Amino acid sequence: MSYAPQEKLTDPARPSSGLGRLLLGCIGVVVGSLLIGPLLLVPILSLLPESAGNFDAPLGTLVALASFILMIAALTLVLRFIHNRGLLSLVGHPGQAVQDFVKTLKGMALLYVVFLIVPGGGGGAAAIPNLDFGTWVLLLAPALIAIFIQVSAEELLFRGYLQSQLAATARSPIVWLGLPALLFGLLHSWNTDDPQGALIYIAITFVLGLMLGDLTARTGTLGPAIAIHLVNNAMGILILGNEGLLDGLALYVLPVEGAFVPPLWSSLLSLLCVWLTARIVLRV
Repeated sequence: MSYAPQEKLTDPARPSSGLGRLLLGCIGVVVGSLLIGPLLLVPILSLLPESAGNFDAPLGTLVALASFILMIAALTLVLRFIHNRGLLSLVGHPGQAVQDFVKTLKGMALLYVVFLIVPGGGGGAAAIPNLDFGTWVLLLAPALIAIFIQVSAEELLFRGYLQSQLAATARSPIVWLGLPALLFGLLHSWNTDDPQGALIYIAITFVLGLMLGDLTARTGTLGPAIAIHLVNNAMGILILGNEGLLDGLALYVLPVEGAFVPPLWSSLLSLLCVWLTARIVLRV
């Protein structure tokens, strides 16, 4: 494993490293998001139609996804006042990050075409139409922007902030790759009410977090992680969603009784394909 590029993200974290500051920063992000929300989001919602408050309606889903910008704002303040660093220090060199993003996005596009062609399970026959195609096309651009905000916020927090600050404190990749991935997995247990399904989601998103962290460490930018996360979430939010779970922008949904819990081993195999494809197109 060649993790030397990770130093580009770790170096800015060293002057303010330490578990105490990191814990304070995490609390600051949570509290800051909760404080900024009422100040900004509530007044905005009051100006929008009532459907903006329904997160399973198209406008509500857009608002829910775009609201992750509050997390970015809180993280920006935490970085400035606790760590004396800027938000871009989490991203890596901007030009390289954009190049890595585009390369990875192209690779993912080709891979997902293969995924769609190859026959597989997953209960697709139970899917029911959700949005009419014309409305879906009109909402596609703002939806992609909102999803980009959401995944960027998560990647800035987990692979940018947590990974770099932990790497400046602990030398072992088991720590600075493993802990952010574990937290990432645990926070995705809400994807289903079924306890067994929740464990499957945790396991899959934990492995996804490890994979995204690995690619971040190999390239020294968040470009690949954001690209993969964007494609993954776009498929689940825009193409085939779960009824009642941010399904307002989905072309098709699975009804509650058929809500999709991804099969563990085939999902892990798919993640392996994603990871290998990214490494090939990025040559890392």
